[in-house]
Amino acid sequence: MKSSILHRIPIQPPIAREAKGIYITLEDGNVFIDACGGALVTAVGHCHPTVIRAIEEQIGKLTFLWSMSVSNSPAEELAKLLVEDSDGAFNAATFYNGGSESVEAAMKVTKQYFFQKNEPQRVKFIARERSYHGDTISTLSLTGGNPYTAPFNDLYDKEHFHRVSAVYPFRNAAKAGGDAAYVASLIRELDDKFQELGPDTVCAFIAEPIAGAGLGIVKAPDGYFEGVRKICDKYGALLIYDEVLCGQGRLGTTHAWQSLGEKDRVVRPDLQTIGKCLGGGYAPIAALLFSQKVSDGIKINGNWLRHGHTYSNHILSCTAALAVQRLIKSENLLENVNAIGPYIEKKLKLSLKDSDLAPFVADIRGGGTLWGIEFSLEFVGKIAGFFPIFCYQENLLAVAVPGTPPNDDLSFSGIGDYTSIAPPFNVSKEEVDMIIEKFSRALRNTLKSLQLL
Repeated sequence: MKSSILHRIPIQPPIAREAKGIYITLEDGNVFIDACGGALVTAVGHCHPTVIRAIEEQIGKLTFLWSMSVSNSPAEELAKLLVEDSDGAFNAATFYNGGSESVEAAMKVTKQYFFQKNEPQRVKFIARERSYHGDTISTLSLTGGNPYTAPFNDLYDKEHFHRVSAVYPFRNAAKAGGDAAYVASLIRELDDKFQELGPDTVCAFIAEPIAGAGLGIVKAPDGYFEGVRKICDKYGALLIYDEVLCGQGRLGTTHAWQSLGEKDRVVRPDLQTIGKCLGGGYAPIAALLFSQKVSDGIKINGNWLRHGHTYSNHILSCTAALAVQRLIKSENLLENVNAIGPYIEKKLKLSLKDSDLAPFVADIRGGGTLWGIEFSLEFVGKIAGFFPIFCYQENLLAVAVPGTPPNDDLSFSGIGDYTSIAPPFNVSKEEVDMIIEKFSRALRNTLKSLQLL
């Protein structure tokens, strides 16, 4: 059947009929394993009966309310849960339809905050190269270089959005003299950027605590975010964390920044976005979390939040997300994430590094149920285009991203093609074994097809 949808890929994707747990059944009856939760979204697997039941019950009662007229209990309860889970880091939340919207909201809230502080000259944002913050024009202006965004380069706002180097210790820390020296150089660069732009013109620095789509699951070395927090405080700018991909339990902690091994209270952000694992794919939803400082600044002198959409705080989306978050608690799924993480790492290393595939695998990194596999730089641009095809032949759904060769002047060290594994929080060891077995076989067949193995 010819599709009337203008798809985001050059071929018409197969049509799914149903899904359960990590399994997706297509219309033709073929059953696939979802190795990466779609776009790293599914937190509790597909069609968990507890979540489905909550959504069905709500649909029979109430399906839409405009948040500027009346509020709704699921949104209120979800916000309360998120605030109480933050150990004092946040005191308010508001809900949107996706990650890009939540980052847009963070930028507008930041501008409103400084406008109401009588600092209207603060209009510049600093982000990092190889970051990913969304696919709207303003969020792409934040996002680091990306070959897929080339058609829109002329629309980017280069006056208000600026960048510093990516944090990529795998290829750069040793060259800098080790992790500590590398962190020090990155913090100096950020300080220099504030000085270059004019410290009192910068309103915020935004970063992913775990770099996702742009780098393939990369943690910053210890001390980095502590240094970032100090620079933001030094110049009076806000610190925004984008945890749309890495947050809400994916690393085994509620917030990804809690998994970094730094002083918890020292690195807390002023604003934070969350998304994918908030609703786990059961409904479109993301959130913006507010620190006490920012929420007080927004409400000062009787003011209110001057941002929202028709579907902000949508009752069905909040119902789904509330059910997902309660399920994570009731089934102690963060305990499973912490337990299964080392097992995933062990199996990946056995299959990819302790085998004939080792010359082609540069790095295995991540934690919990969020793992990145970077392929060797000498094969950049060769593996990513074919690997998902061979995964598909193994009845495994996976994604891969082309890397980038080093710059001619070696100012960028390059990054190999990379892929991710992100099973749901309730994945079992047996399911991990199946995923990695199919993953390894697909990689081996990819390399054979390219006559590299």
